[in-house]
Amino acid sequence: MIGDLEVLQIKTYRYIYPLCKHFRFIKPEKPYPQYEKGIEPVEWNRDKRKIKENIIMLLDKVAA
Repeated sequence: MIGDLEVLQIKTYRYIYPLCKHFRFIKPEKPYPQYEKGIEPVEWNRDKRKIKENIIMLLDKVAA
């Protein structure tokens, strides 16, 4: 489980969506602002010792 993931940072534009389904915008829609697009690989430093300790602790609880 450790080291099997490729971590990527995605550059995109986010919208804020209302939580209420009945909400309607009154004003007209605006065009997209200029933004940077792309995907960049990122090095994700995880504490492998802590991950292994947590897995062992979980297995001990399941076995008990």
